Amino acid sequence: APYPAVIMPHGGPWAQDFPGYDEWAQLLAHHGYLVIQPQFRGSVGFGLAHWKAGDKKWGLEMQDDLDDGMAYLVKKGLADENRLAMFGWSYGGYAAFAASMRENNIYKCAVAGAGVSDMSKISADIFDNFFSRKVQGPTVKGVSPIDHVDKVNIPIFVIHGDIDQRVNIYHSRAFVKKLKEFNKDYKYTELKGADHFSNTLFYDHKKIFYSELIDWLDNKCF
Repeated sequence: APYPAVIMPHGGPWAQDFPGYDEWAQLLAHHGYLVIQPQFRGSVGFGLAHWKAGDKKWGLEMQDDLDDGMAYLVKKGLADENRLAMFGWSYGGYAAFAASMRENNIYKCAVAGAGVSDMSKISADIFDNFFSRKVQGPTVKGVSPIDHVDKVNIPIFVIHGDIDQRVNIYHSRAFVKKLKEFNKDYKYTELKGADHFSNTLFYDHKKIFYSELIDWLDNKCF
């Protein structure tokens, strides 16, 4: 029988997922979820054309790649089309924000961790050197989720560390404020004393985050 499935786009987005142990993927698999970690356009390690194909495509073709990956698993009979979710952190959190407002949504819910919601404020947050600002900065264009919260059509769980130094917590707080204004179905958790990267989360952060994540998927999403 097909499994409930979670697509987990990596951060970056100029990064890639490697074969090997992934704590979040193992957590989800342990609880019965099929996990896909796609190398969507904009990912590195697959040639210049694949990397550059993500330029100015945030929330657009980069998002289509994620949906296509999930559709492939459904077609293969591995994923249950009625039990699909997206969970991402950093750029993956941005992708989860974007997924929550897509037309003809294939997902039942989304989980956005430490995500970018306001594209107008992104360059100051993620570019810490001159090269990145000058060369990669102009490529960061696409859908700005904060401008489309009225279109959110699935429940979304938003989580963010309150001392995040890479993606300021403003992005989640502002998005959640609009979710509330538009009376959307959401949950919001701030991790006190948590920074951005997963390897900086303390055990107490993980206890809260992991238990709330699984509870959300098990009981709210499916």
